[in-house]
Amino acid sequence: MQVMVYETPLVNLGNDTTIYQGQSLVLNAGNTGSQYLWSTGEITQTILVTVSDIYSVEVNNFCGNDSDSILVDVITDVQHLRENYKLNAFTRGNILFIETPNQKIEEMQISMLSGKVIYKGSGIHQIRLPGNGIYILKIKTDKAIFSRKLLVFSN
Repeated sequence: MQVMVYETPLVNLGNDTTIYQGQSLVLNAGNTGSQYLWSTGEITQTILVTVSDIYSVEVNNFCGNDSDSILVDVITDVQHLRENYKLNAFTRGNILFIETPNQKIEEMQISMLSGKVIYKGSGIHQIRLPGNGIYILKIKTDKAIFSRKLLVFSN
């Protein structure tokens, strides 16, 4: 006779974390032999993440269930930002250029990491940034909404 011992699942995805564009992070729900349902729809014990999002998982077995979530924030180098939704952003010196092919910028806000808003408006496609640093870019177009952390540096 084969006996399998199950324990009530305990899930801990860890603290919210930040990675750089091009890096990936493996999230592991633990609890081998259980059933998994991630917010991405995946049903495996581990998933590989590369984009900013809040990821959650529910783990079930015969003894019960548990869940956890984690915020993964991806810092994007503004000089190489490319979006599936056709947002291109790049810098020349301390000027940020934004291209939204076939889209109209309805709202845009650029903030410093401290939360201080340095620009809020619409329709503009370039803006002078105060200097090197990390900025939060939020753009609403007629087709999509974008929100990203941008790492701006000049060599």
